[in-house]
Amino acid sequence: MMPQHLRVFLSSPGDVAGERAIALEIIEQLDNSLDEITMEAIAWDKPGGSAPMLATMTPQQAINEGLLKPSECDIVVVIFWSRMGTPLPEEYKKSDGTRFMSGTEWEFHDAMQSARRFGRPEVLVYRRTEEILLSPGQPDFMDRYEQWQRVETFFKQFVHDDGSIRTGFNRYTRPDEFGTQFRHHLETLARRMVKLPPITPEADDDSAEPPELRLLRQAVRVWEDNDRADDFLWMGRQLDDARTVASRLQPALNSSERAFLKPEHERLLDDIHNPATTHYRRVRIGDRLNELGDTRPGVGLDNNGVPDIAWCAIPEGEITLTDNRRDVSAARFKVAPFAMAKYQVTYAQYMAFIEADDGWYDERWWMAIGTHRDAPSQPRKFDNHPVENVSWYDATAFCRWLSHHLGYEIRLPTEWEWQWAAGGTHPYPWGDSWQHHYVNCRESDLLRTTAVGMYPLGASPYGVLDIVGNVWEWCQNELDNPAVVAFKSRKQRSLRGCSCLSRSHKAVIAYRAGNSPGKRNEAHGFRVVTSNLEVLK
Repeated sequence: MMPQHLRVFLSSPGDVAGERAIALEIIEQLDNSLDEITMEAIAWDKPGGSAPMLATMTPQQAINEGLLKPSECDIVVVIFWSRMGTPLPEEYKKSDGTRFMSGTEWEFHDAMQSARRFGRPEVLVYRRTEEILLSPGQPDFMDRYEQWQRVETFFKQFVHDDGSIRTGFNRYTRPDEFGTQFRHHLETLARRMVKLPPITPEADDDSAEPPELRLLRQAVRVWEDNDRADDFLWMGRQLDDARTVASRLQPALNSSERAFLKPEHERLLDDIHNPATTHYRRVRIGDRLNELGDTRPGVGLDNNGVPDIAWCAIPEGEITLTDNRRDVSAARFKVAPFAMAKYQVTYAQYMAFIEADDGWYDERWWMAIGTHRDAPSQPRKFDNHPVENVSWYDATAFCRWLSHHLGYEIRLPTEWEWQWAAGGTHPYPWGDSWQHHYVNCRESDLLRTTAVGMYPLGASPYGVLDIVGNVWEWCQNELDNPAVVAFKSRKQRSLRGCSCLSRSHKAVIAYRAGNSPGKRNEAHGFRVVTSNLEVLK
């Protein structure tokens, strides 16, 4: 009996190239492994099968001339993430007279019309739900935003106005998850279409290896074939389940399989030490750690719900406050040994103060330092991001509350302590030359904070992280008279370290800024110090 031939049309914009590569590989694998079925991928990017692009044609015309239409195939696979694609010319219109938003939408429409009239092709729609990073600082921000809006518009047709489902589509988070879904969906659908028995362990594979391990080994091969790209790694529940299976079965794993099964948080933290890791990737790593539950010491709370501070030892020294301000002459200060927090105070740590029964609304922490008002709001409520929008008063009240709970004085650093801990007389915490990927400032184009500690290569000589970038840090002393640290003063207080909104010339250690002690700003945060050296033991 001759095998039955199925043609599978792949349709998508260009932002899901990873998924297309996986789909092409799975179609080829099933073509080789199923005796009763042959499969042929119909795709513009199929190796050796691309449509010629003539100068007289639009891209969609070239594809239509060189390939079968979706309606002429047996199965149509449509994949979306953040882009809809390029709008088609005026001659391509829907029945209501509106233009198609892209060639992918036209292909979906062509397939669905045929499916409703003739029962073929079968249409599988997939949508990647991974978060899309959009920043107003990106040169192509408006284009990316409009593309995302078009995808949102496209998927409105799948639900009724009351939110109930009109027609189905498949969600996935990352390309590896797509591959797992798609292989099962395609084989199940193909068997049903040619009236073969459903998949069973015996029909699927004659080997004695459990199917979980076969799936794992296949995923590792796809990862290797794509140069170990992060998009092809498993994560979350899928990775946890695979690690559980490997622990239970104790199979012989090669080095690639062991690397693939590495715990996700370890992979993520390894990546931030790579100087080639981009600013956008660092954002994703920090936000993913937040989703997983960031367990790094010094980022969250201890078992009693009190901020857990990771301390760095700062030795004694002597420093001159070199000044970018004309109205203040340079002053020299001696620095006694102290301990400085490795990280800026995080949102989770400050919220512990706001929400504690003896916290924000306890008048003890506000005596002699300023008026007591509503708690500050956080622009981005990520537990592992630095707290933002805090005044000098807000920061000082937190220090008093934390001192009470820890049993020793916690305070803001003086400027001379801050500058000495940042690297003393060097221009930057990491040395003498500017390093673009060592700090989150305006040139990173993020225009938002990252989780604390995402730039370990930018650490100070004493291990303090983000001491420049992310948020400005309040210091204890007055701006114009640095030697004055009195709580009752209402004069401007110093800010050091620049923020994610600051240009790089403010990322030098010596740069001084300041503001009114009652002023809140999204770029204002802080870190704490203590003179109690017992915390370092």
